[in-house]
Amino acid sequence: MDQRRDGFAAFVAEHEQELRGTALLLTGDAAAADELLVAALARTYRRWRRLGAPATALADTHDALVSATLGRTRLPATGRDSVLAAEPDEHPDHRWLAALAELDPRTRAVAVLRLHEAQDEDDVATLLGCSPAEVGAALADALATLAPLLASEPVEPDQPVEPVAAPQPPPVAVPDPPVTPGPTTDPADPYAIYRRPGTPAPLPVQRPAPAAAPAPTPAPLAVRPQPSDDPNAIYRRPT
Repeated sequence: MDQRRDGFAAFVAEHEQELRGTALLLTGDAAAADELLVAALARTYRRWRRLGAPATALADTHDALVSATLGRTRLPATGRDSVLAAEPDEHPDHRWLAALAELDPRTRAVAVLRLHEAQDEDDVATLLGCSPAEVGAALADALATLAPLLASEPVEPDQPVEPVAAPQPPPVAVPDPPVTPGPTTDPADPYAIYRRPGTPAPLPVQRPAPAAAPAPTPAPLAVRPQPSDDPNAIYRRPT
């Protein structure tokens, strides 16, 4: 097996189921999907060296599936067993196949490319050869048909739904109780309890200091006269 065959075999083993799913959604029938996929892979094999990279080959194969479904590309006929390796899914979701079958081929292609492969609107418009507005209108028509299935899709087991917490009301600030001024205990202002709150205390009255009392003058000592000086002094009051 040469290098081209070796790389192409690995490419098919990696992307076969993905491409088969796209082909099944485009055709709505498992046998027709396998025939379409074999023809698209045969075309990719012939262009393998020119495509260069597996990512480019994958995009080219997707484009071939869509173009062949719309009748724009004639794919080579080949045997199924010469390319495919994996077995198809034995339990496809027939609800989706039946809903897609109600759409015309172009609207179905838009639904598959936009919803299944998540391609951009501009890329789909380029592939289908129309304007992005036409792609948007076709997708709206497809959603009108697929809406019941989209609404009933269950949640994947590995993607648990997080409970949504109920919004909590913002905390209410409680105002502080009013402070009632009590009687002052300042010993320098003993009459504060008799004034209105907020009234300043009167300035203290500066009284003059009392004058010092004069020192008492001692009384003169009485001098008793001597008898020799006044012989009659003993008969008089002392003066």
